[in-house]
Amino acid sequence: MMPTPPQKQQYSGTYFVQDRQNEEELLRLVGQDRLVTASMGGVLPEQADPSAFRRVLDVACGSGGWVIEAAQAYPEMSLVGIDINQRLIEYARAQAAAHHVDDRVKFHVMDALRILEFPDTSFDLVNLRFAISFVRTWDWPILLKKLLRIVRPGGMVRLTDEEVIHQSNSPASM
Repeated sequence: MMPTPPQKQQYSGTYFVQDRQNEEELLRLVGQDRLVTASMGGVLPEQADPSAFRRVLDVACGSGGWVIEAAQAYPEMSLVGIDINQRLIEYARAQAAAHHVDDRVKFHVMDALRILEFPDTSFDLVNLRFAISFVRTWDWPILLKKLLRIVRPGGMVRLTDEEVIHQSNSPASM
């Protein structure tokens, strides 16, 4: 009888990095988060009065960098970050404590593509960055409906993604 090969652990979700314990991926995400926020000019550079947002949710918060920077920049905000990755949430919690914002910042493991465990109209601002990397085309209407349910009337759902500009003279790309 031939031994059966070990089975690869399967993860739900659409994030392309399946090894959620990968230290290099954690460090890559931390660096990416800082770089993107800095390149955008800060956490809410396009907002005339960010202090109007009292309760803020960051969906797919990753390592929590954006949430922590927002808490440091706007002491009147109460912030929540959610992510499907337990390891990232543990890291984010430790960082919030290290930066002394854990009294106003909470992190939870939650899959936004399945259920958002918040009451209706819970947040003034719902922030979601880089969702194009994990939200499938057919999931967008469902996700947006969930986000609109938890944002207060007059609040904002803020979607930020990269613009991919690809130039090539290769016949394969034409």
